Amino acid sequence: MTARVRIVAAARRLAFAEPPGAAAAVMAGGVLSLCFGMTGPQWLSDALLAVTATVWVVLITAFAACPVFDPARWTREADLPPALTLVAGTAVLGSRTLTLGQEALAQGLLIIATLLWIVLLPGVLRHWQTPATGSSFLVCVSTQSLAVLAAQLARRTGDRWLAFPAAAAFVLGLALYALVLVRFDLRHLVRGRGDQWVVGGALAISALAGAALLNGVSAGGSIWSAAQPALRTITQVLWWAAVAAYFPLAASEAGWPRLHYDISRWSTAFPLGMLALTGLSLSPVIRSQPLHDAASALSWLAMAVWLTVAAAALRRARPTARRRRRSGSCRRHHLFPRVVPVVYPRYGRDGVDVRQGMLAGASADAAEDLPMARVPGELTARHGRQTD
Repeated sequence: MTARVRIVAAARRLAFAEPPGAAAAVMAGGVLSLCFGMTGPQWLSDALLAVTATVWVVLITAFAACPVFDPARWTREADLPPALTLVAGTAVLGSRTLTLGQEALAQGLLIIATLLWIVLLPGVLRHWQTPATGSSFLVCVSTQSLAVLAAQLARRTGDRWLAFPAAAAFVLGLALYALVLVRFDLRHLVRGRGDQWVVGGALAISALAGAALLNGVSAGGSIWSAAQPALRTITQVLWWAAVAAYFPLAASEAGWPRLHYDISRWSTAFPLGMLALTGLSLSPVIRSQPLHDAASALSWLAMAVWLTVAAAALRRARPTARRRRRSGSCRRHHLFPRVVPVVYPRYGRDGVDVRQGMLAGASADAAEDLPMARVPGELTARHGRQTD
């Protein structure tokens, strides 16, 4: 198979493989990497960063390939709130790279996240559905993730102008949270498949954005110094609201256990890690050592949830891959969708091996990647005999 055909086949498979909301794994891993980067052990933080960065590269590639190879799916799924997980995941990864001193890379990730937010958020709001679910709060999470990264860059680089869009995103994120909250169906607390935890995670990241703005007061000049008392109060209110939100969420999990794996379970690991990260970031601002200790303990609980979800995801993926290999049918079907409309046994009526023919002009080696099929018409058998 030529390199070009291999690349196209891989891009097609990737575009069809990743469901919306998969970037919640990047959000969860990035947040936990930030937590352990602050408390240790450092090797765990670095390992989580490596895994998170790898998954992000795969997902951003799939995002770019989907409009090309499956525009119908792009149109259908880009307007769903779970698509915004890629925005938040990119911004969280930017915050982690900033801790490594990679300011230029963090700025590039902020630009990518902002562009994704501009592309995706209008469609999500335009096709809004009620009642709202836990994933609906991702409109807040994605916006606040931009506020966090912009405020951190303003403090680190001294670019004062970044403090103003960070503050604007912070206020907009709070408004979006209120917009979703009044439309939220409380029954989703017992029916949700894991994304109901974003109700608390959105409050936690809003408090983190407030803490980032407080830490970046010096970058914003005198106008931020005047706003500091009000911002401190708002941040503390958001923090305690986030803590309070986690009690009914935990009670709903205990009362109505949902132990089966679902991709929305990554949205359970992320809010737990976000609450821990917010506590770690807020503790020096309000000078509270007990808060730091509690947040450190919570980060290990979030890590346990992350490992549980990751193990369940791997167990789910292995039998699926085996079934596809046995049946000979998978998403590679879509490589040449008009060539292989029907699956037949390997041998035709005349006893000849009729594994993959091809349309005129297609590479002979490209047929090796397609399921076994027998299609009438202009297809040629592998052994040089026509199937009809």
